[in-house]
Amino acid sequence: MAENFGMLPYSGGWSVAELTTTPQIVYECPAGKKATVAVNVENTDDLVVPKIRMARVSTVAPDAYVSPAVPADKYLLEFKRGDADGYPIERTGIVLGANQAIVAWADVAGLVVQVSGIEE
Repeated sequence: MAENFGMLPYSGGWSVAELTTTPQIVYECPAGKKATVAVNVENTDDLVVPKIRMARVSTVAPDAYVSPAVPADKYLLEFKRGDADGYPIERTGIVLGANQAIVAWADVAGLVVQVSGIEE
């Protein structure tokens, strides 16, 4: 049976975080689960065109991701995509296995990332 998930703060199946210039895990699929997620990045400052990066990484050995390292290019889902005028960038249908995570960061502050989906 599917369950809603969230990180900080938990709120009905989605998580919210402010992006920083340091790579950070914005969602991690728990052990023994799989998840299908959508990641939405909102630019809250329409005067800046940010460069946004997202990656899918493992959180267990042998390829365990350790924050704040920059993930290798082969794990990137989004690389240096910029968007002005506050339009969101959304990636949907991202399938994660147990102990996989989404890492996101940007070159400027003022961005919000939301992750929604289901865990099974």
